[in-house]
Amino acid sequence: MNQELDIEIYSAICDRLNASEIYLGHVGYAFKYTKTEYQATCTEAFPFNAFDKVICELLQIEEHLSFHEIGRILGLNVGDIESGKSIKDNAEYEILMEALQSLADFSMIEGGDIYFSRCRLTAIGREYAEKKHKFKKTENKPFIIYFDKTTGNHKQAKENFEFADGHVYSEPNDDAVIGEIELKEIAAVQVPTIYNPAKLYSFTDEVVVDSNDYSMSMSIGITFDLHREQFNFHCYDKSAKKVHIYFTTWLSTQVEITSELIEELKNNIPISDKPTPTLFPVLKDQYPNGKLKAAINNLIEFAYIDQYLVLNNLKLFLNASEKVDFYLCIPILTELLYSSVAGLIQQSENNHSRYFIVFPKEVNPSMRKGIEQLISLSKGISNLYIMQQDVKSFLMISNKELNPFYIELVDTSINEIPIKIAERLKYDAKATKFEKYLLTSFSNEMALTLCSNANDLINSDMETPVTKDQLERLSEIEFKLMPFISIGEQAQTVAMTIELITDFKTQRIQLLNERLQQQLNELVASIEDVKELQEIAKIKKAITALEQQMVVSDASLVNGIAQAISLLESKKEIIEEQKRIYSFIIDTNILLEDPEVILRVDKKHAIIIAAKVLDELDKFKMDKNLSAIVSRAVKIIQQDKNRNIRHNKGRPKLLPPDLNQKTPDNLILSVAIQYHNNHGILITSDNLLSVKAQNVLDLKVMNLQEFKTKFDQSIKS
Repeated sequence: MNQELDIEIYSAICDRLNASEIYLGHVGYAFKYTKTEYQATCTEAFPFNAFDKVICELLQIEEHLSFHEIGRILGLNVGDIESGKSIKDNAEYEILMEALQSLADFSMIEGGDIYFSRCRLTAIGREYAEKKHKFKKTENKPFIIYFDKTTGNHKQAKENFEFADGHVYSEPNDDAVIGEIELKEIAAVQVPTIYNPAKLYSFTDEVVVDSNDYSMSMSIGITFDLHREQFNFHCYDKSAKKVHIYFTTWLSTQVEITSELIEELKNNIPISDKPTPTLFPVLKDQYPNGKLKAAINNLIEFAYIDQYLVLNNLKLFLNASEKVDFYLCIPILTELLYSSVAGLIQQSENNHSRYFIVFPKEVNPSMRKGIEQLISLSKGISNLYIMQQDVKSFLMISNKELNPFYIELVDTSINEIPIKIAERLKYDAKATKFEKYLLTSFSNEMALTLCSNANDLINSDMETPVTKDQLERLSEIEFKLMPFISIGEQAQTVAMTIELITDFKTQRIQLLNERLQQQLNELVASIEDVKELQEIAKIKKAITALEQQMVVSDASLVNGIAQAISLLESKKEIIEEQKRIYSFIIDTNILLEDPEVILRVDKKHAIIIAAKVLDELDKFKMDKNLSAIVSRAVKIIQQDKNRNIRHNKGRPKLLPPDLNQKTPDNLILSVAIQYHNNHGILITSDNLLSVKAQNVLDLKVMNLQEFKTKFDQSIKS
């Protein structure tokens, strides 16, 4: 049997299967059909347009009408010297001329001459006028009809066989003659452009030009439903790689044919030398009702599983995040299986898992390049092992911490048809024996090469500056060698190589960490002289790159990196603060306490004087105790043009609704709100105003002393 094709068929039909269906195999079946080429006199109908209809109706009333008379009746300016109306619209003239010429071409009218001076309906024209269609006949027009010699459904034959990869065969022609009526019924479906009563398309005098009989072989996948205890048949179209629904449905009604297919399947399957125990009662009890697609995640946990379900769903047997030593031996290889294995490898998320894949030595030529690429890829992946060997039977081992298992194929029978079924077993001594045998094979295949690669890498690295990449390459080889440390002919060589790698890595890691510490010290020393944020980013990037070079975490180095990052952040805050431009909203009480403080603030900052502050200063100038201070404050505000002093009026609508919009303090608050996103700070000695600003409006506030301490340049210097 062609098991590669069985895998393909199962993949195509699995969405149609019940959970209780077991795939048994496939047999071929020939569907026969005839392709016949005809020639006939074909009539094609064209519906009347508006001009056709009106002209024919006029000529049915009047026996003769001239071109100009028809034009006059239709209200067209086509010229008429005899009637005294010589107005001629060339476009309308051409339209009428084309309409009459079209009717003449279909032999519906006679015009008398080329100018249609005496138009009348012909006998055919009167017939066509009744049908309101023009008819065109084409002699010897070719067309093709398909006849289904297997199912007898000729109407469906073209859809089923037109693109079939059929082969010509010869047999006595004992087919019943197809009558004209039946032929036209078939043609109405297959070639509606030739025969279509609704559109008045027809043909007569058909003649067979050529006729050939063809045979199209299809693969019939056979399954057995354990609950219904019945065989099901699935016609697989290999060229289209899908189930042929029509033939599948037809075959389900053909008891005699399906019985022959079952017998053929029995004869095609070789019987095992060992007695074939039947698992039918166990399987029937095990498998649930419902669709396979919905139950598949439960089926893979069963003791007995359809082998084709396993082969088409390998990745379902692995938890991508779980650590596992996974072994897979495949005796055959198809594109579907190859894709399934590749998907299984790609989904792995646990770097500590190992995957051992054995492909067969003999593969389809189209698969060789893919296998070679996968083997080449595996050499660069530490947890992937791939080789080709003579594989006698399928085997899967999943050696993991929780519920390890293995799957092998065992012989059984379903309704006297011998099959192999996948048996899922708990990991046991037999699995250990399998695993040891496979590890020995892999060790003999690749251990020496891996040891040689490790020695070459160590010898070349001795004379080069140590890097993380070098050590990681060694670690990957070490990881890949580890399963072979006590197995196979090269076990001693493997153990010595791993010991060499371990010693070398210890020495080189120490050297690497010393070099990284030195580089870190140099970077930390450079932080003090940094003046620009770009330099901060550059040093931080260098520290990150340095951190990524660590192979094994070193406490001293880790702490040093953390301290360096903290130092960088502090330096960054200092530089940002130096560059930051503030907007100081100055309250009246600050100007009265120390009006000259705004002269001692760096000129880059903005000084905001609210209109309400000027209003309050104007009131205080009448107080003889404050008049001199007010005068000094006003003078500074008005005359110091070298400073960024701005005036702003309050916007009461910015205040929360429960704050009085007219009080002086709240008007000053409304000015401060306007600078909230421009590093605005309200400078005030009014405690109540300070509380409202901070707690109600979330504004930054400073009193005079805080303001001087941070921004008064005379104090800072």
